[in-house]
Amino acid sequence: MMKETLRQGLQVAKKKNIKRALVTCSVNNPASKGVLLANGGLLEDVRNGVERYWIEVANE
Repeated sequence: MMKETLRQGLQVAKKKNIKRALVTCSVNNPASKGVLLANGGLLEDVRNGVERYWIEVANE
């Protein structure tokens, strides 16, 4: 479910001509981290227990 939700959100971002999305998850949530990584997330940093990932929005 989370993977599909993220995919749909990225589609909305693409329609709005957004090139990169900053997506976050708790350091204590490995399932969300896996979804972000599976969707091309690149770790920027960790702040106050929150992992911050950039995802390039597809330019198809």
